[in-house]
Amino acid sequence: MSKDTGKTEPKTLDEIKTENEALYQQLTNKNQNYMFQLNSHLENLDYDETKKAHVFNNMFHEIIAGQASSIPARKIYGKVTDQVDNILGKKVSINGEDGEKSPDKLIYLDGALLMGGLFNLINGLAAMRTTELEAQVGLLQVIFNFVLGGLAIMILTRYVPKAGEKKGFLKYGGATVVVIVAWVTLMALLLTVLRPLNPILPAPLVLIIGAAGIAAKFYFKKKLDIKGTIF
Repeated sequence: MSKDTGKTEPKTLDEIKTENEALYQQLTNKNQNYMFQLNSHLENLDYDETKKAHVFNNMFHEIIAGQASSIPARKIYGKVTDQVDNILGKKVSINGEDGEKSPDKLIYLDGALLMGGLFNLINGLAAMRTTELEAQVGLLQVIFNFVLGGLAIMILTRYVPKAGEKKGFLKYGGATVVVIVAWVTLMALLLTVLRPLNPILPAPLVLIIGAAGIAAKFYFKKKLDIKGTIF
């Protein structure tokens, strides 16, 4: 006569996966989105499916318990990328996003300060090396470098390839070419039409404006915790 040891037979992988599917349906929409993003990142990193099933099973139970107290998965585990790091036990680069991205206005601000600062530095240096009128920098040119630079970066961030997305590089390259051509063309048109309203600025002042723009970019990126930018 066999004794009942009281031990439960371990679940098979198929049973765990079936249970995970049922548990997933019990999550709130926000928690489902969190797990969907986490799963996508782990798949891109070729994380072992068996290990993932067990990890997710534990997480589902913890998240459902947290839902009873209105505690979301993000509050329990942190950002999606933080949880990826926890699961893999090391820092993993996931091309810029963990499903979160700063609002477009912050992406625009970051891009405007970076590109405006950079181009004004270049233009200011060029103006200092020559006395030719064509190389001098006008007020509108300085302003448009910021305005159009922010718009260019905001557009390009939408085409940055995600991890594992090979075809995305071709799309990103095409978008980059289109943005650059549009930037140069629009800049030329604006400066031609508004030439009478474009007073020349001293080259040192243009350099200072450029340097201040780049410094402000790094300051606000940290201060406002801007995420999802290209640089």
